[in-house]
Amino acid sequence: MTNMTAGNPMANSASSLIALNFFPLERQDFTIDVFRRPYSEGDTAEDFLGAHRWKLPLNPPDGTEYADFWVVFHPSEGFVPFRCDSRTNNFLTLRYLFHLLETSCTSLPQNDYVVERDRFDPRVSFVLERFDEGDQIVWLRPYLLRSTGEFGFLADFSFRARTPVRNIRRVHHLSLLLDSSGARNKNFYADRMEKLRSFVKRYFHRLFPLKASSELLPVSSHLRNLPAQLLKPRTYVVGNNQLVTNTFLGIRAHGPLSSAPADAKCYFVYRDSDRDLARYLYRALRGEVFKTFPGMEPMFGIRLDRGRVVGITIDGFDAPSLEKACQSILGDAGSRPAVPVVLVPFSDTGDDADNRAYHIAKHTFLRYGMASQFVSVDHLSSPAKLQWSVSNIALQLFAKLGGRPWKVVPESDRCLIIGLGQAHRILNGKIDRFLAYSILTDSSGLFEDLRILGESGTEPAYIGQLRENLEGILRSYADRYDRFVIHASFSIKKRELSVLQELLKKMPSGEKQFAVLKFTSSEKFFGYAPNTNTLIPYESTVVRLSKNEFLIWFEGLLRDRPNVVKRIERPVHVMFWYPQEDVNADLMRACLQDAVNLAGANWRGFGAKSLPVSVYYAKLVADYYKEFDALGLERFEVAALPPWFL
Repeated sequence: MTNMTAGNPMANSASSLIALNFFPLERQDFTIDVFRRPYSEGDTAEDFLGAHRWKLPLNPPDGTEYADFWVVFHPSEGFVPFRCDSRTNNFLTLRYLFHLLETSCTSLPQNDYVVERDRFDPRVSFVLERFDEGDQIVWLRPYLLRSTGEFGFLADFSFRARTPVRNIRRVHHLSLLLDSSGARNKNFYADRMEKLRSFVKRYFHRLFPLKASSELLPVSSHLRNLPAQLLKPRTYVVGNNQLVTNTFLGIRAHGPLSSAPADAKCYFVYRDSDRDLARYLYRALRGEVFKTFPGMEPMFGIRLDRGRVVGITIDGFDAPSLEKACQSILGDAGSRPAVPVVLVPFSDTGDDADNRAYHIAKHTFLRYGMASQFVSVDHLSSPAKLQWSVSNIALQLFAKLGGRPWKVVPESDRCLIIGLGQAHRILNGKIDRFLAYSILTDSSGLFEDLRILGESGTEPAYIGQLRENLEGILRSYADRYDRFVIHASFSIKKRELSVLQELLKKMPSGEKQFAVLKFTSSEKFFGYAPNTNTLIPYESTVVRLSKNEFLIWFEGLLRDRPNVVKRIERPVHVMFWYPQEDVNADLMRACLQDAVNLAGANWRGFGAKSLPVSVYYAKLVADYYKEFDALGLERFEVAALPPWFL
């Protein structure tokens, strides 16, 4: 394959192209031969196994009146032949393309592919290479690219690990997340493109053209190029209201946006066996160990000395030891802000026992009203790891002490961003407790509040609470904000989004504007910049997939420093759920720009910007709530705390 990104008549300039992971059909108008029978009230899918229900014209070719039919692709008793075209019903066309692809696969050895007949998202996976740890594959799934009106196949690389996973580092390397040395793979995009090239070379000529009943359907072996828009770069506000483009350098030069309370204290909590590591971390935070971090005082104005730091030795991380430590801290701190810096022998990414211990300890400090900072002893035992993470540990600590490191210059003034998340509890495959909450920030990214929006054992009661409490937020902030934008995180379902839609339609319009955006970290979509050496798009690149769907690269190449220093994450799928019709172009642009800006407001780390904080913070909170709930730990009010979830 010589050029997978060639040609796009829609693009205005070569520098504004993104090659979407989409192989379009070379001809879009074609006939479809199926077999159908009328749908009757009370019919179920179990009555007609293998059939799908779609709307089709009653009397073609005029096609003005449609009705529901059961449809199959092979002759079947009670079904009559029917011919339509590719534009009669888009959903039928997509399923037909999957049927043709599945049929085409029968010419391959059975071990070369796996067919997944998911009702809503069918796909076929093709094996590139097998390893003891699993298989490297490229999958195809039928797709209609609405921005161009083209049918075709989305295609992307994936790694399917065998269970149980025995060597996670090896799996991450085979997944292209890590390079051969074990570092984060800076060639993530180029390596994925190479896998697509391997797929085309090995399989394309054996699968395509597709053999329809009366014609051949060629599929292009070139990815579809789409025009891309580059939104404005982020600008940050740090100390003395200075505008900067780099938060670390900006704070180092001008200080943070606002200081932590002068009487705030840090409490280093550790086992006696980890005393030396506690001193090591203390010195690193003071800036005495690594050149990469000058220290808490030069950066954040916090002098770590005996007046502000207290050491507490504990016997272990059992409940009595943790309770004793919490009581000791509160006894010393009184009403002053206090953050325990806890050296722990486990992490939240370890095995089940580690995960349990981590969340029980985190919960204990929260129950006493403290936002804790955990640092694993394993991490501290590696100077190479600590060298590059100490600045982020310090950043999180500063925010938990009550300081504000920076904010972003907003696109929209007087705009409240409501990050909507959920942490439903599922037992035996069914939800037995519904829980939704909101993370409130303004469009500059400053954390405002965390509120529970609904909690109930039944969906009707939960939906009623969600509607009532969200309406209460909108009305209570109406005097401060003119625009309200809800950022729905990954797990929000259609039922809840419909509630938002109904609520916003009822809200008085006037000078107020309302919008709902849903963010999905979808594995479906990927894209490449054909005019950069690394194939990585620039940060803040936006590609339109349909009238209300976009792909956004919240991180990417920097315009002033296009060198790659870390693995760049995949794009995020963004859909305007409300309004869906006649969306004001200025509102849409402003909402996308604010989303891009908010990805830079993440206080979890310098340079952490893969998602808007409204979505990212909501996900962090959901993860904590789910773990606390799974362990049977009580829930308590934490809204008044600084961002404890960092």
